[in-house]
Amino acid sequence: MKPAPISSSSPRRIAIIRLSSAGDIVLTSPAIESLQKAWPDSKIIYVTKAAYQPLVEPNPAIAEVLPWTETDTFKTIRKKLVDRKIEAILDLHNSQRTKALRWSLPSIRSVVWQKRPLLTNLTVRWMLRPHNPEMTIAARYHQAVEELVGAPLSFGHLRYFLRPTEAREAAALLEESGLDLNKPIIGVSPGAKWNTKRWPAERFGEVIRRTHELGFQSIITGSPDEMNLAQTLQENSPESVNLIGKVPFNLLGGIISLCNAFLANDSGPMHISRGLGVPTLAIFGSTAPQQFHFDGHGLLFTNESCAPCHFYGRHECPKKHLECLTNISVEKAWRALEPLLDGNRRPFVNG
Repeated sequence: MKPAPISSSSPRRIAIIRLSSAGDIVLTSPAIESLQKAWPDSKIIYVTKAAYQPLVEPNPAIAEVLPWTETDTFKTIRKKLVDRKIEAILDLHNSQRTKALRWSLPSIRSVVWQKRPLLTNLTVRWMLRPHNPEMTIAARYHQAVEELVGAPLSFGHLRYFLRPTEAREAAALLEESGLDLNKPIIGVSPGAKWNTKRWPAERFGEVIRRTHELGFQSIITGSPDEMNLAQTLQENSPESVNLIGKVPFNLLGGIISLCNAFLANDSGPMHISRGLGVPTLAIFGSTAPQQFHFDGHGLLFTNESCAPCHFYGRHECPKKHLECLTNISVEKAWRALEPLLDGNRRPFVNG
């Protein structure tokens, strides 16, 4: 499909709004690419929570990141958008706050992404029907961009951009942690926001131990509240270097970029890894892998009759067995990971 022609009426300044979470923000990168190619003269201003600013700031298609801080309300953000003379809003979050913001600016054209039908929300959340999405999240973001531009567009690519000095800073941190940058490294992220997205940490450790036998080093990444998962992993893989608490959020992409492969649950780091072209094995339990593209990468999903049981994940398994994850054996994971240890970067996917 050829890119849409440049419109003579393209807005001079466009606000893209996606407040959270890390993975969803990374998944907006294909839509940003499509929009920038369609309207290269438009200035894109990205509105997100201040904590997630490092995820999008290095993207060359984004002219400015407008952080939504803890003290901001839709009124203060509204004033900042008015001051910047925004002419169009692309709301890729569609929360109560972003709705209030859009409604307070009726003179500005706005387009909203379509999350999912109300009936799907009811049947999955309350009737425990499996969630079987018809298209990826990135494709639904793309639809919103096409609606804004008013023409069919070529799909963009899932990309994660690093700051100019980030890879060098990450390399220095790894060397300080005892890693040899001349030897292959595998990264592992055993955590996820929701318990029903976490493959047992001890199994991560058993898989990683096998990579050590092939000459790999390994690093563990995650948020501070996932320290217990890292410690459990290390019981089965004591040579793994635990970087939890040592990696600033704005350096996570740089750390992952230095890995030869990456193993993770359905989580933000998994999307960052794919966005960097690092060969990635993603493990799915209560969420649907159909929401993303994995060409050149790997995924594990057992397709239990009750899964995927949610859009994002749950605190506990509604059936009390969590077989969607416990039925993924160490041997299955190892067979899926082995082809990804070839040291070759993967092409960028569409989301």
